[in-house]
Amino acid sequence: MTMSTDIDLGGDDPTQTGSGRRRFLAGGAIVAAAAATAVVGAALPQPAGAIVLTGTVFYPLPVAKRIYDSRPGVDHPPALGPKTQLVGALTNLSMAGNSSGVPTSGVAGVMVNLVVTNTSAVPGSFLTIYKNGVPFPQTSNLNWFGANQTLAVTTFSSVDAASKVTLFASSLTDVIVDVLGYYL
Repeated sequence: MTMSTDIDLGGDDPTQTGSGRRRFLAGGAIVAAAAATAVVGAALPQPAGAIVLTGTVFYPLPVAKRIYDSRPGVDHPPALGPKTQLVGALTNLSMAGNSSGVPTSGVAGVMVNLVVTNTSAVPGSFLTIYKNGVPFPQTSNLNWFGANQTLAVTTFSSVDAASKVTLFASSLTDVIVDVLGYYL
């Protein structure tokens, strides 16, 4: 007996081909329940303003490097910036030149592990990381819904020409950022 679960990944009509409906079989095998609308091997259309990183290569660091930790105390590595909880203000972080292992030039993006801890009790709180100097993206990378939670996520962010990113926390929290690798 094979067990399966249908999951709707988007689309208006789950019975139509290409709607995003997929079937996940127990044991890790994945089978499409509907044929994809794109032809395998065909170039996918790019939305207006899309940035295509041709030839970009990911370079993992040998070990994760902590570059930011807002928690006070001698048992934590020093933060780049104030040792205070983040809330409502933009915090700019340099991903390079701080013993992180990320080069000081030519970097397109970074892979980071973000952690929030000592969170506030404000429901619907979030943390966002994004390329420094661009408008706020109106999306989040990590969400929390109560006090004193510790949550983590591994995510990617583009960086500006100086290899900087921006952090924004919607409510009071401590934030930890570990760099896992970078894209050239």
